Amino acid sequence: MDQGPVTADQIREELLRIAESPIFEDADRLQRFLLFIVDETLDGRGSRLKESVVGVEVFDREPSYDPKVDPIVRVQARRLRSKLETYYEGPGQYSPVRILLPKGGYLPAFELAAAPKIAAPEIPVAPEQPIAPQSRRPVNRTVVLAGAVLVLSSAILLLSRHPNSSVLPTERLFTTHAGYQTTPSFSPDGTSLAFAWGGEDNDNIDIYVQKLDADSPRRITDSAAEEKSPAWLPDGQHIAFTRASGPGRLAILIASLSGGDQRQAAEIQADAQDPPSLSWSSDGKKLYTSERTAPGAPMHLVVISPEGGERVPLTSPPAGGAGDDQAVLSPDGKWLAFRRRAEASVHDVYIVPSAGGPERAITRDHAGIVGIAWTRDNRNLIISSRRQASLQSLWRFPVDGQAPTRLTDAAVAASYPSINPHDGTIAFASRFLDSNIYRIDLAGDAPPHRIIESNLLDSSPHYSPDGRRICFRSNRTGNDELWVADSDGHAATRLTHFGGPVTGNARWSPDGQFLALDSRPLGNADVFIVPAAGGEPSQITHEPSNEVLPSFSADGQSVYYASDRTGTWQIFKQPLHGGEPKQITQAGGFAPLESSDGKSLYFARNDINGIYRMPAAGGAVERVVESLPVSLWGGWGLAGDQLVYLSLTGKRESPAELQVLSLSTGKTRTAASLQLRPLLFDGTLGVSPDGRYALVAEVERAGSEIHLLSER
Repeated sequence: MDQGPVTADQIREELLRIAESPIFEDADRLQRFLLFIVDETLDGRGSRLKESVVGVEVFDREPSYDPKVDPIVRVQARRLRSKLETYYEGPGQYSPVRILLPKGGYLPAFELAAAPKIAAPEIPVAPEQPIAPQSRRPVNRTVVLAGAVLVLSSAILLLSRHPNSSVLPTERLFTTHAGYQTTPSFSPDGTSLAFAWGGEDNDNIDIYVQKLDADSPRRITDSAAEEKSPAWLPDGQHIAFTRASGPGRLAILIASLSGGDQRQAAEIQADAQDPPSLSWSSDGKKLYTSERTAPGAPMHLVVISPEGGERVPLTSPPAGGAGDDQAVLSPDGKWLAFRRRAEASVHDVYIVPSAGGPERAITRDHAGIVGIAWTRDNRNLIISSRRQASLQSLWRFPVDGQAPTRLTDAAVAASYPSINPHDGTIAFASRFLDSNIYRIDLAGDAPPHRIIESNLLDSSPHYSPDGRRICFRSNRTGNDELWVADSDGHAATRLTHFGGPVTGNARWSPDGQFLALDSRPLGNADVFIVPAAGGEPSQITHEPSNEVLPSFSADGQSVYYASDRTGTWQIFKQPLHGGEPKQITQAGGFAPLESSDGKSLYFARNDINGIYRMPAAGGAVERVVESLPVSLWGGWGLAGDQLVYLSLTGKRESPAELQVLSLSTGKTRTAASLQLRPLLFDGTLGVSPDGRYALVAEVERAGSEIHLLSER
C-alpha cells in the first residue's frame, strides 16, 4: 500500500528516538500513552481512541470508570503534548519525522519535518458507551508497528480547496491557567500580550500582561469591578480597558504598566457583559469604539478624541439589529473593520474609511463573528467566524474579495484574534465548553443521573408528550444539529443536517409526530418543522427578521415563536394550515410555551427577569416568577399544575436550585440542588409530562486558553 509521505518504518524509528531521548527518559507513563495511540492508529483502530478507552488500556482504570470524574487522560494528554513540543524544540529538532497529538482528541498526526502538517482524519465524537473488558496487552516500545494512517490524496484535496494555503500554520499554547483568558492584545513592540482573566480563583475579571517568554502574567488592574477589552496605547507603556460605570454605561480607563493612578479617557453607553473593543490611532489622539445613542438602540461606531471629548459617529446600522461593534483600525490608519449584528448569532464583517464614508461588506456568511484583526500589510482580515461549522474558526479574508482561507482546525474554537506587529504571529482565545444533560428526580428519591453526554455542547432537552423520547441540541459532530434519543439517553440519532448554522431548542408537537425548531441556513433565524421519525425540515417562517424558540399550541394547530420583526422581541402565533401570524405580546416576550389546557401562555423575556403569564386568547400580563434571570430564559418548563424553574444561588458548591411552583396553590418548594453550573443563554431545562423528572443542561468543563499561531 502507498504509505504517502510518511511510512510506518519512519514512524517506528521516530518512536524509538523519542523514547530514548532525555525528555522522555523518566516519563514511562507518557511513553506508554504515546506508543499505544500510535500503535492503534497504524493498526487501523484509530476510531476507538476515546478518553475512556485510553484510561482503561493505558492508565489501568476499571472499565466502568467515569472520565468526567477522573480526568487522568486529559491531564496526561496535555503533558504529552507539552513534552513533544519540548522534544521537537530540542533534541528532536532535526528529526526527519514528527509525531504530534493535536488538541481535541487522542488521534496522533504525523508529518515530515519539511512538509506541511497533515492531521489524521477527524472522527465524529459519539456518546461513549460502557467499555467492555478486553484482554490487556503490555505496550512494548520495541513492538513492530505496521499499517498506514496518512492518505496523501486527502491532503492534496484539502490544499486544492484552499488555493491560498501554500503554507499551513503552526500553533502552540500560550496560557493554560484555570478559567477564562480572553481578548488577547499584542503590545506595539510584539513582546507581550495583554488579556482579560478572572484570576486563579475566577472571582473577578482583571487585565493582565504576560511577556511572550514568561511563564506567568502580571496583574495590571485590581478593582472590585470587572475590567475587559484591553487595548495598548501606541507608546507601549499604557493599556486602555473598559469598566462598568453605571447601568448601561462603561468607562474607558487607561492604566500605566509602571503603576499609579488610572485616568478616564471616555464614557460610553454599552453593556458591561459584552463590551465593545477599543482601537487607537497611531498618534494616540483618537479612540475608535462603539456605543449606543440611547438604551435599547443599536450600537454604532464612533471616534472619540479623549483630550477634547469630541465624538463623531461613523456608521448608521439598520434598525432592528444589535448594531455595529468590534471596531479595529488598519495598521495604515485608513480603514476600520467592524462586526454588524443582525441577530444574536447572525453577523457579518464590514470595512469603512476611518474618516467615515461608504461601507463595504467583507463577509456575506451571516455567521457568528467573535473577533477581527488586520494583517500587517493591510490586505487581509483575520476573522473568527462560524462559517461552515458551529465552532468558531479563524479565517483569512482578503479585503479585495478573493476566497477566504481557514487557519485553524475545525475542532478548535478560536476567537478574538490579535496580530503581532513584529512578526505577524496570531494570538487567539480558544474556548472549550462541555455541557451534558442530567436527569433529576423532583421527588428526591434518586440521585441525579447523566443521560446525555459528549465532549462538546449538549443542551435544550425536552421530553416527548408520552415521555418515552428526548430531543436535544448538540454540536458533537462539529455542527449544531437536533438529536433524539430514548428517555434514558440511549440510541441517540441525529435528526437534522443543516451543516453549520446555529440550530436548536426544539419542541414536540402534542401528538409527538413533529418537532418545531429554529435554524439559520440563510443567515436570519427561521422556524422549521421536522418529522420526529426523520425527514426533510419544512420552513414555516419567511420574514427577513429573526424568528426563534418555537413551540406548538396545545391543540397542535399553531406555532408560537419570538420575533424581532417589530424592532423588539415579541411573541407571535402562526397557524400551520393557512392564515397570517398574529402578534401576541406588545411589551416584550421570549421563549413562549402554552399550558397543556390551552388556556394560558407562559413566556420569559431576554431583557427583564421573570416568568410571565397571560390568557392565550389575549389579556393582561402578570409575572408569576420574579427571580428567573435573563440568562436563564431557557431554564424553566411546565408539567400540568407545576412550573419548574432554576434559580441561581451564587454559591460555588451548589450554584443553582430547582424550584417547583404549584400554579393552583401558589406555593414553591426547592426540589434539588445542582452540583454543577447550569448552562446559560440556551435551552437549559425540560420537564417530564408527569412532572416527576427534570432534564438540566449542566456545564462539566468550561474555560478558554490563549494560543499563538505562526505561519512557517
